[in-house]
Amino acid sequence: MSRAKVYISHSLGLPDITTQTLLKQVPCNLLPERLPKVDLRTTVCSRLLLGHVLAQATGQSQEDIQLARSAYGRPYLLGESDTDFNLSHQGPWCAVGCVQDTLRSWGIGVDIVDSTQGNDAPSRHLDALRPHLTLKEHMDVSGRPSMTDQLVQASRIWGAKEAYVKAIGLGLSMALNRLEVTFHPQDNRITYCLDGQDLHKCSSQWFLLPRDDVVDPYTLIVALVPISTKTQMGGVDVAEPCFVALMAT
Repeated sequence: MSRAKVYISHSLGLPDITTQTLLKQVPCNLLPERLPKVDLRTTVCSRLLLGHVLAQATGQSQEDIQLARSAYGRPYLLGESDTDFNLSHQGPWCAVGCVQDTLRSWGIGVDIVDSTQGNDAPSRHLDALRPHLTLKEHMDVSGRPSMTDQLVQASRIWGAKEAYVKAIGLGLSMALNRLEVTFHPQDNRITYCLDGQDLHKCSSQWFLLPRDDVVDPYTLIVALVPISTKTQMGGVDVAEPCFVALMAT
């Protein structure tokens, strides 16, 4: 039986101490190989959240969890056969998705989209996204009433595709215009086609994460993709994200 959960947290809710002090709370085995020069506090938040989620999923202490990376750079658990995970962060938000499956037949991908990125130069950002869209997606984006609305939709399409390729472990090595996404607002589902073929077994949802400063929220996209021929139809669903209040020790 497969179980998928998504956990979210917010860097603005972290204790009012320096980022370097927070960084010391993260075991070295859970840190990325290189720390970014920007958004470091949110990166630390995402790693604190990752440690919390993986310790809960595996029953190990955070210090005992060992991570490795695939040839495509995707992190995975060493010595753990039934847990797949993925993480993303954007702005103050971070998210970790986790699926536990004894057959190891599902991959999970998460992506947080900031639909306001590019508002300073929407035409240029749209031009950068267009090569990754299918003809149907081009029509969907172009039919939006304003350039800002077009950028929001194109960004969410990109995020849905990125969540999918993260789930299958290929990352951006796969041409994203092979993949077509359709959003279903009535139940926040996303469906996929790959090279014109419906991917019926995929389970994907999107959720809105609020922000304080502007109207448009962040969008969290979660994709569950079968990575084994043993995968059964309807074997896993995505639950509402669970908020985790992270505390320093």
